[in-house]
Amino acid sequence: MSQVIRVSLPGYNALTDTNPDHFALYSDEDWVLIKELTRGSVSANSDGQIISFPLNYIPTILIYYQDGGIWRSLTGQYRDVDTKAKLPYVIIIEGGIGFYGNSVTPTNFKYFICYDNNDV
Repeated sequence: MSQVIRVSLPGYNALTDTNPDHFALYSDEDWVLIKELTRGSVSANSDGQIISFPLNYIPTILIYYQDGGIWRSLTGQYRDVDTKAKLPYVIIIEGGIGFYGNSVTPTNFKYFICYDNNDV
C-alpha cells in the first residue's frame, strides 16, 4: 500500500474525492500536483551568487539558509535596498535566483525549484 498526501479544497472530501482539481495538494504513486525540477546548494556572500532555471515564469521555490548550524526557511523577508540591513536574502526573477549572504562569512543556501506539470 502506497502513502498518499491529500489536502482538499473547501467543500470536498479528501478521503473520498478522486478528482485532482478538487485538491490544494494531491499525491499518489502515479501523480503529484507539485513536481521538483531541480535542487541544489550554493554559498554566497554580499556580492551574490546567481543560478538560473529553464522556466519562463517564477515557479514555486523553497529556500533554506544555514544560521549557526541550523537550517532555516527563507520566506518573504523585507530587505532595505540601500543598507542591505536584512541578510541573507534572495531575489527571484523569471529565469533565475540571486542569493545574497553575509559579507564576512559566506552564507550556505539550499534550494528546491518546483514546476507546473505541463512545463517539462
